[in-house]
Amino acid sequence: MHCRMDGKKLAVVHELRRPARRNYQRRHVDIRGLDETWQADLVDMSAYARENGGYKYLLTVIDIFSKFAWAVPTKSKNAKDVMTAMKSILLQGRIPKKLQVDEGREF
Repeated sequence: MHCRMDGKKLAVVHELRRPARRNYQRRHVDIRGLDETWQADLVDMSAYARENGGYKYLLTVIDIFSKFAWAVPTKSKNAKDVMTAMKSILLQGRIPKKLQVDEGREF
């Protein structure tokens, strides 16, 4: 059985099936174990605050080694709310040696 496709559909199929480019430079990161380094940032979800009970932000934290992630909702991005969200993660028993964050004022 042979399937016919027009040129545009065939181009889309080739685009989707083409291998991803992997020739960009990356910095070497040496992570030796669990909870050595975590990265944290806030995700702006204010467009969905009405559906999320007034929560406008998500504090997202990821352990670089295990790729284990947490996401805790916050109603604002002031330091007090972010600290409360971070405490809820730390109270689960895991403590990082290093925490990488951007230069946002909430951190």
